[in-house]
Amino acid sequence: GACFPFHYDNPGRPNKRKVTCLLYLNGSWKEGDGGEVEVLSFLEQPKKIPPLLDRLLLFYSDITLHRVTPCNQLRYCLTVWLDAEEGSVNTDADVALSFSKSQVEDDIE
Repeated sequence: GACFPFHYDNPGRPNKRKVTCLLYLNGSWKEGDGGEVEVLSFLEQPKKIPPLLDRLLLFYSDITLHRVTPCNQLRYCLTVWLDAEEGSVNTDADVALSFSKSQVEDDIE
């Protein structure tokens, strides 16, 4: 069935998505139908969230790695993205690593 691989809903500039909102519209979903959102949190086990009727799922678009598992039945979902103010997501500090010479020297010692 159809699925989405692991991804972020905000892949970087010029995207301004800050929050992802998913509203599920599956009145007869049952175990085995698939279509769950699976969230990967750092150093934790993945969490699967079933697409149950009237469930509203909210998460940060730019830092939540997630996927949709393969669907065995039709899956209905309304998706809305809330954008952040200009300059509050995907800034240089968000997308680039930087170290001062003294930080590197301190780590070596």
